[in-house]
Amino acid sequence: MILNLIDEILSPSVIVLRNDSQSRTLEGIPLEKKIAKGSVDPLPVINEEEITIEVDPMRGQKTGFFLDQRESRIALSRYINGGKGLDLFCYSGAWGLQLAKKGAYVTFIDESETALSTAGKNVKLNNLEARCGFVKKDVFNFLSEGVEAGNTCDFIVLDPPAFVKSRTKIKEAIRGYREINSMAMMLIRKGGILATSSCSHHIDRSMFLEILRDAAKDAGKTARLIEYRYQSKDHPILLSVPETEYLKCAFLEVI
Repeated sequence: MILNLIDEILSPSVIVLRNDSQSRTLEGIPLEKKIAKGSVDPLPVINEEEITIEVDPMRGQKTGFFLDQRESRIALSRYINGGKGLDLFCYSGAWGLQLAKKGAYVTFIDESETALSTAGKNVKLNNLEARCGFVKKDVFNFLSEGVEAGNTCDFIVLDPPAFVKSRTKIKEAIRGYREINSMAMMLIRKGGILATSSCSHHIDRSMFLEILRDAAKDAGKTARLIEYRYQSKDHPILLSVPETEYLKCAFLEVI
């Protein structure tokens, strides 16, 4: 019935069912990925502002594209006009592409060869090869080596996967978020910008901001909050369900 209604109301050319969330296993529901209508060959291409992105809804993470950060990516591009920076945990490169389009040089960092290949395709789609570089490395190791070498940059995008999947792992996750944000702040020159996020609903707004305060202290830096953001409006937050406020995103100026 749901498929029929979607087809009737929206008339999409393709409908993909991504019923592969591990939470289904807890309910005894089978995992599956299938195309209910149409074809994804060739892969669909979407536009985000002036950026073109190729999306793989069958093999990509989640739906193949993180739509919940769309408004924040566009908002960040208003603060960056040139300079050199990093897109950490880059996946498809959507953050960095927005900034490269504004004239910045962006190095995309990810330990996944598939992610870097996807980002590389999108860089070529937008004719931004001259403004982009790629490094395949664990992000923690990359930052640690950068701090040790005394490297600096003008901006960093830090949008990691969820570090905590259950309440029993919150302490470990807080340590991880604090460490990675601290190292990122150490690499940013005075006046530079850190766009940092957490997508775990187990880390709420107050906890996230406390993590960032502690990270700045660890880094020996002062950070000014210039904008605090949530998920895009098409991912509604219900007051009666606190877990729906899962995405936190802070734009910080390191001063």
